[in-house]
Amino acid sequence: MKNIILIISFLFCTVSIVYAQKQPFLKDSWKGDMTSVKQEKGRLKTASVAVPEICWHLDAFSKKVSMYRNVQLNDVNRTVWCSFLALKEKGNSRLGLSFEKGNSEKLFVAVKQTQEPQLVVVRIDFSEKADKAYVFYSPTAASVPDLENAEYTLSGKFDFDRIRIIAEKGSKGIFSDVSLGENYQDVVHPNVLQVVAKEGQPQTVLSWEKKQQALWIHTSGGTLYLQPYNIGSVHVMFGSENEIKEYKSFAVTQQAKVGEFKVEDTQEDIVLRSSRLVVTVNKNKGYISLLDGSGKILLKEFPEKARMNMCGDSVNAYCKFQLRDEEALYGLGQFRDNLMNLRNAKRELVQFNTQAAVPVIYSTGGWGLFWDNPSRTIYTDNSTGMSLASDYGKIVNYYLFVGDKMDNLVAAYRSLTGGAPMLPDWALGYHQSRNRYATQKEVMEIAKKMKEEDIPASTIFIDYHYWGKYGTGSHRFDETLFPDVPSMLDSLHNVYDMKVVLTMWPCFKPGIPNYNEMSQKGYILEGAKAIDGYIYDTFNPNAAKMYWDKVSS
Repeated sequence: MKNIILIISFLFCTVSIVYAQKQPFLKDSWKGDMTSVKQEKGRLKTASVAVPEICWHLDAFSKKVSMYRNVQLNDVNRTVWCSFLALKEKGNSRLGLSFEKGNSEKLFVAVKQTQEPQLVVVRIDFSEKADKAYVFYSPTAASVPDLENAEYTLSGKFDFDRIRIIAEKGSKGIFSDVSLGENYQDVVHPNVLQVVAKEGQPQTVLSWEKKQQALWIHTSGGTLYLQPYNIGSVHVMFGSENEIKEYKSFAVTQQAKVGEFKVEDTQEDIVLRSSRLVVTVNKNKGYISLLDGSGKILLKEFPEKARMNMCGDSVNAYCKFQLRDEEALYGLGQFRDNLMNLRNAKRELVQFNTQAAVPVIYSTGGWGLFWDNPSRTIYTDNSTGMSLASDYGKIVNYYLFVGDKMDNLVAAYRSLTGGAPMLPDWALGYHQSRNRYATQKEVMEIAKKMKEEDIPASTIFIDYHYWGKYGTGSHRFDETLFPDVPSMLDSLHNVYDMKVVLTMWPCFKPGIPNYNEMSQKGYILEGAKAIDGYIYDTFNPNAAKMYWDKVSS
C-alpha cells in the first residue's frame, strides 16, 4: 500500500524460568492435606527450562487434593506478579492455582494439559474501582509481556491473603514452587546458560604461520586466527582450522581492508604488530592482549581462563576478559533495565519487541568488541572479569577495535556491518504511538486533537490487530475497524501533515491463507509463537522473499 511506512518487528522468543530469589509476600510454609502430595526432585526438568529442584506431585485419583500458603499484601502493592511451572498429567477436572480471601476463591488460574511443563504467569493490578488480572502461558523471560498478549483478562476484586494449589478429584499433575513479587523480573528469570560448565583452560603455543593475510597460531587446545584491518581492528577466531576456514557470518556484510602486519617471536609472546594496534599471544598460556599503537595495554583475555580447549571439531562459544576498574562500558543495544554503564551487570542478548540486542561493547579505555555469534548470548561483568557465552557456535569469534574516540570505535564496527543511512527529516521528528489505536475513528480523533492543541508530529503509528477478523499475518485492514483507509491516509497526509507508520508482524495465524501457503513450503517455525500466530523462518531467503512479496503487495 502506498504512502504507508512499514515497521517489521522480528521477534525471537526465549525461554524463562520460575525461580523466586525473594518472596516478600509469603508468610509461612505450605500447609494442607499433604498425604496425597509427594515432594520430588527434578520431575519438571526440560531441555529448555530450569526450575527449583523441589516440586510437588499431586495425585487426586480418589479425592480432591490441595495445599496452601498464606500471603501478606499491603497498601503499596498496586501490582503483583505471580509465576509457577506445572505439568498436568491427566484428568478433565481442575488443576491450578487459586487466589483466596478468607475461605472465598477470588481467582483461579488453570493449568492446561500439555506434553511439556508450562510456565504460567499472572499479573494483578489493584485499583479502587475494579482490579484486573492478566494470565500468560509460556511468556518469554526477555522482556515484560505486553498486556494485550495475555491469554485472557479478568476484571473484579482480587485482593487475596492466601494462595492454594488445587487438584480436583480425578486430576493429576506436578507443580513447582510459586513465586510472588512486585515486578516481572522478581518472578521470571532468564534460564541459566548451560554451555559454560567451567572456565577456560590455558593453551600452549605449538607453532605459528603467516598465511592468507592472517596469523595462524596452533596451540595445544585449538587454532587461533588473527587478522588486522587498516581501520584499527583485528578479527579473532579460535577453534579447529577447518571450522575457521568454513565460518560465514550473518552480521558481517563487507570485507574491511586488511592491514599489513609483522610478526615477532619473543621468549614469552607471539607478537602481531600493525600500524594501528598490537596483539600479543602468550606462548605458555595462549591468552591475547590488545595494545594500541603506542604500546599501551587496553584489554586482556583472562590468563589461563579465557577460552576452552577444542572438543572434537568445535569449542564452546565462550571467552573471558580482564578489565581495569576505572573503565566504563557502553553498548549491547536497547534494554529496559535502566543501565547505562554495563560494569557489574548481566544481560541476556536476545531480540524481543522493545528490546534490541546488539553484541557490541565500547569502552572508555579506548577499545571496542563485537561478539559475532547469532545465538542467544549471556554477557556478564563482575569482580572476576567480563565474559560472553553463547548457546551455540563451533568457534569463538569476535572483533576488537582500537580508537581514542568513540566515533573511531563505531567506525570500525561499521566497516564490517555497513554504514547506517541518514534518516529523512520527517523520521527525526516526533512520533505519536501507543499500544494501540484500535479503529480509524480513534486514529483521526488523536490527529485532530493534536492539531487543535498545536502539538507537531511527523507520524502516527497504527499498531497490531488492525487486521481484525482476517487474522494475524493477513496483511489487510478489517473494514469494520478501518472502513475507508484511502480517505484516512489522505486526511492524515494533507490535513494533519502526518505520515502513517504501520507495524508489520512476521507471524501468521494458523488457518488463514497466508499461513497455509507459508506452512506448505516449510517456511513457518511452528514452535516460535508471537501474538496468536507463528513466526516465519527469516533466515530462509525464499521465505523472506515470499514474506516481502505479501507485505509489499
